[in-house]
Amino acid sequence: MVNKDKETEQIIENLTQNQRGCLLEALRRYVRFHYGKDLVTAWVGLGTKTDYKSVNGKFMTMVHGHEPRANGWWKLTERGHAIVDYWLRIHGQNIKTFIFQQTGDKID
Repeated sequence: MVNKDKETEQIIENLTQNQRGCLLEALRRYVRFHYGKDLVTAWVGLGTKTDYKSVNGKFMTMVHGHEPRANGWWKLTERGHAIVDYWLRIHGQNIKTFIFQQTGDKID
C-alpha cells in the first residue's frame, strides 16, 4: 500500500487545477450523497463533456448523457478512484474539514 500511496501522491501533485477541481467535486458529492456506498459505482459528477474535459477518460468517465452539450452523470475511473479513496483514507474523520478547506463547501 505504501508504494501505491506514493504513486497516488505523485499523481495528485501533478494534477492541473481543473483536474483537481473535478476530483474534489467528486469527493464532495460522494461524501454528501453516497457516503458508505460503493465509491467505484457512485455517480459523483454532473456536467457536460466540456466541463469534465480535463478528466474525461483519465480520472472520470461519463455514465449518461453522451450528447456533446448535454449534462451527464460521471463516475470515477480506476485512477480517479485511487485519488478520491486516498483522500478519504488519509483525512478519515476530518474529511468534511478537508473538503471545506479545499472547496469552501460546508457539509453538515
